[in-house]
Amino acid sequence: METRVVKGQSFWRILIVLCLVVSTLWMGVVPVAADTPTFTSIIPNSGPISGGTTVTITGTAYGGPTPSVTFGANAATGVTVTGSPPSVITCITPSSTTGAGAVDVTITTYGAKAGVGVKTNGFTYTGVTALPSVTGISPTTGTVSGGTSVTITGDNLTAASAVKFGTIAAASFIVNSNTQITATSPAG
Repeated sequence: METRVVKGQSFWRILIVLCLVVSTLWMGVVPVAADTPTFTSIIPNSGPISGGTTVTITGTAYGGPTPSVTFGANAATGVTVTGSPPSVITCITPSSTTGAGAVDVTITTYGAKAGVGVKTNGFTYTGVTALPSVTGISPTTGTVSGGTSVTITGDNLTAASAVKFGTIAAASFIVNSNTQITATSPAG
């Protein structure tokens, strides 16, 4: 087989390729490699199936716009990123839709170096439901004869099975949501 080069043809091919490379660089159309988020630790790495656990994740490649974090298929809330470079994510676990057991933790970053990192079985939901906690009561006073409608605010209130004023059970109560109960004060 004979190879023939037309005089000047190689020069023009090289020049065209060089022009394409220079114009691509000049226009800023240079592909940027994705940064895959990594995991150093997840603390704590377990919590109740009801969710609400504040988790701190350390690792790398958390820069750019605020990343999304999922536990299994459910998105965490309250996601914040700190550190320089960004290396700490704090978030609140969602409730589990699959019951107790281990789930993958996934971090998705956005922007020029978007990437996805997965920690297989990175968090374990326990069968224990978080205990109710009260953060507010309104009004804080009522009549001795009872019958005052009282709004109780807090967290994990759907798990409440009773409401007491001191040692006396409420005349009645309704769980309005996971964060609010309305109770009627007893006589006493």
